[in-house]
This record gives sequence, structure tokens and C-alpha cells, in this order.
Amino acid sequence: MARTAEKRERSHHEKRNLILQTAQSLFSETGYAATTIAEIAKSAGVSFGSVFSYFESKEALFKQSLLEPLEQNKSMFLRFTTFETPSETVQALIRIHMEFVARNAAFLRIIQQVIAQRAQFPDLFEELDRFNHEFQDALCPIILQGQEMGEFSSGDPNLVATSYLSFLLGLRLAYADPPGHSLWSAMTVMAYRLFGPTAGHGEA
Repeated sequence: MARTAEKRERSHHEKRNLILQTAQSLFSETGYAATTIAEIAKSAGVSFGSVFSYFESKEALFKQSLLEPLEQNKSMFLRFTTFETPSETVQALIRIHMEFVARNAAFLRIIQQVIAQRAQFPDLFEELDRFNHEFQDALCPIILQGQEMGEFSSGDPNLVATSYLSFLLGLRLAYADPPGHSLWSAMTVMAYRLFGPTAGHGEA
């Protein structure tokens, strides 16, 4: 009996994830307004009514397409391993973040939609704005330490952190290259330059 319930719960979870991932892909490709529940159901291989068994509306589905992956990946941006020097820490972070950007195009394009249409999605925009401030609070001490140690050029740490996050988000507006493409290695170097590394402190 317990195994049956467990199997049913796993099936329920897998179906919900399938619908959510399909919706995220379609929202990222055609936008919120142009994407319909019928298209999502067809692409996911489920019935129209099944979608509403998991999400009460298209708006709720769109919100979860952003909020769930944002929550799942917060720790990667807000809680990170520090190395012996700030420059080493930043370079390691950039490599992790660039890999994330390369592999999560759909999610990032949904973020871009929300930023571009903040009046339509005020709650989601507020959530992203909160994340931006949390990211600054996490990264700025590393930047400031690097500046004090002479590894980074002087400048407003908050501006550097915001510029870096904006750079990561903007990459998926400009490029559609798949993970593993040489572009991402080149962009890793460009990202590190935003921190103003001084001579002798390498490039990511």
C-alpha cells in the first residue's frame, strides 16, 4: 500500500515537472501572451485539464516557471565557497555562473521578460529585485576585500556586482550558443574584467 502511494506521488511529481519545464520552454520562446495552455498541454503530452490539476492558471504556471528555479539556484549565487584570495574566489564563481548561463537559456529569458514587462508582473519583478540586492550583499564583501588587497581596481562594489549580474543576464539576449561552445570561455574572461583585476591577478 505504501509503495503504491509512493509510486503515485512520484508520478504526480514527475508529471508536474514535465508540465512546468515544457511551459518554461514555450514561455521563453514565444512569450507569455502568445503561449496558450493548449500548446503547453500538447507539447507536454498531457490533457488540457491535467495542466489545471497542477497549476490554477497560466499566470500561476508562468510565475512558477521563474520562482521555482530561482529558489533552487539561489545558493549558487548567494552562498559560495571562498578561496585563499578574493580574485580566486571571483574567478571560481564566474566559471560556475557561466556554466549556469550556458545551460539555462529558457529560465534566463523568462527573467528578461519580467524585467522588460515589470508593470505586467510586479510581484515577480519585486522578487527579482530582492534577489539582486541579496546578490550584492553576498558579493560586495569579496569585491571590497579584493580592492583593499590591491587585487581589484577601486570602484563602487555594488555597481560592480550589479554590472556583473546584468552581464550574465544579457548574454542570453545576445547569444544562443549551446553549452560547450568556445563563446562561453571567452565570456568568462570578459566577465572577470568587470571586477577590474589589477596586473598579476590573472583572468578567469
